[in-house]
Amino acid sequence: MTADVELNEDQNQTTYRTFETGTYMNAMQGILADKRVPMTIREIAKRRIDVFNPGTDSIKPDKDATDPERNAALKLQKLQAAWGGTFYDSSSAFVQYVNEVKFVERCDLLTHAKENQISRGALVIDESQYSSLKERSFKRPELEKLVGRRLNKEEALENPIWKVLLGDTLESYVNLVFEDLQRDKRPAMGMEIRLAALQEGITVRDCYIHGFTHGTSSASQLVCDGDLDKKDAFRVVGRLP
Repeated sequence: MTADVELNEDQNQTTYRTFETGTYMNAMQGILADKRVPMTIREIAKRRIDVFNPGTDSIKPDKDATDPERNAALKLQKLQAAWGGTFYDSSSAFVQYVNEVKFVERCDLLTHAKENQISRGALVIDESQYSSLKERSFKRPELEKLVGRRLNKEEALENPIWKVLLGDTLESYVNLVFEDLQRDKRPAMGMEIRLAALQEGITVRDCYIHGFTHGTSSASQLVCDGDLDKKDAFRVVGRLP
């Protein structure tokens, strides 16, 4: 479990808080009850970019620190480990309808899902709800060559799924991940995408993104196949509005 204090620059202000108890729906209910906003894949990526490229005044040493510079450096290391070293679920969604799929950056249908709407681990929606999702649709066969394997940097930058989910953070985030791979002398391959298998009906699942820093083997893998009703398997961050 990631301590909330480790997600925030200021230990006295919990801008970001993790929700990890119960099912995905339980986590979302906790976030909404706490008057927070569940983070999207793009927002998680943006947060990672910010903490790995901090401004000079972003990390404040503790007031009682005997060595303020060392204290600030240790706080930054913890902050980077918390954001870059583990996975986070999101309010971003993978939606599929037979061989057609959509990727939704922020999916209200998903964040407000109820336990009785879940079948075989996925939220089931109807055709009118599917039509209300205005995002671009893809044919499943056209994506097969883009998923299920690690990507090089150029492939990651051109991948249409990453383009949808990362938006304006795409280039900066891809640079961050591949610079870390290069610095650690790891193979320059990462950002694999894994999708759920075809399922009857129109289904929605959340997307979660793995860490990318040294000690993580997944290099920011995107996974869209988790069962929403599985207990204690989620790590969702709620941010203050």
